[in-house]
Amino acid sequence: MKISKDFESGSIEVVSIDEPMNIQLKLTSDNQSCTKQWFYFELTTHEGEPHRIRVTNAGEASFPDGWQNYQVLASYDRDTWFRVDTRYKAGELIIEYTPAKDRIFFAYYVPYTERQYKALMEQIQPQQGIKHEVLGSSNDGNPIDLLTFGKPSRDKKRIWMIARQHPGETMAQWLVDGLLRALGYGGDVMDKLLENTVLYLVPNMNPDGTKLGNHRTNSAGVDLNRAWAQEVSGKSPEVELVKRVMATTGVDMFIDVHGDEALPYNFAMVEETHPFGEGFKRQLVELTGDFQTQYDYDNRPNRCGTSCCGPTCQSVPAKATEYVASKYGCPSILLEL
Repeated sequence: MKISKDFESGSIEVVSIDEPMNIQLKLTSDNQSCTKQWFYFELTTHEGEPHRIRVTNAGEASFPDGWQNYQVLASYDRDTWFRVDTRYKAGELIIEYTPAKDRIFFAYYVPYTERQYKALMEQIQPQQGIKHEVLGSSNDGNPIDLLTFGKPSRDKKRIWMIARQHPGETMAQWLVDGLLRALGYGGDVMDKLLENTVLYLVPNMNPDGTKLGNHRTNSAGVDLNRAWAQEVSGKSPEVELVKRVMATTGVDMFIDVHGDEALPYNFAMVEETHPFGEGFKRQLVELTGDFQTQYDYDNRPNRCGTSCCGPTCQSVPAKATEYVASKYGCPSILLEL
């Protein structure tokens, strides 16, 4: 048997792999940070043999509430993913499964890789009305992409959307993937949207953390969603690049897409009191049954909702939606998936 994490977004620590029914692993911390939650690894073994995998330090995760009723994702080809039997007991996450092939991948959530993003861009970029530019580089030299849909003018509203400040929240980029497909192929949806608006979209705010297999931080250990009010000692260039362009274009609406570890609901939060907010949430629910308004950060079971290292939650600096709402006086929306 062999456990490997040597690929994009891979993350796990092997404690013991002597017996198929007693594989012991540990979550690893984001580099230069105490945050831990994301994992993604490959198991090479014998097909048809039962396996028990124990993540022995799951109780030390940054969001241990997220393990309740959680089921690990698995895949044989990294294209099709499915849930497998998982339970959380005595601080351990226990996966029990009999692989049908001798090579299988396990992940915290369905990964979204740079390869997938590049393949999508090759499909949609030739379409008219889409401008692709690189704002600059991350700490590790990865590009920060900006996609602009529509031609800017004084009469048009400027909508900004960013995703995946927290790289382990891959569902955020999956939402962007669907949006890019809808807009990139044009048609009535795109035409109607761009009649009176311009959309500025950053598909992945944290390419460094994505590649490294971090859950919440960039390569310098910075939580980008807590680096908007002021730059973190030059360690958050991703945020500074986006803020600089925002100051040039202006912002009439801001959407920041995330995923929540413990609340199993899709919902929207609007910063500040804004007449647009409740109407936006109602329309979102009407348009798709995937969203709801009953549960959110104002109505949740026993969770502080802040950035955490371990089970203790602490006060944190302003997040992106708070910063943008304050600076531009516009609707600033947090989408949680």
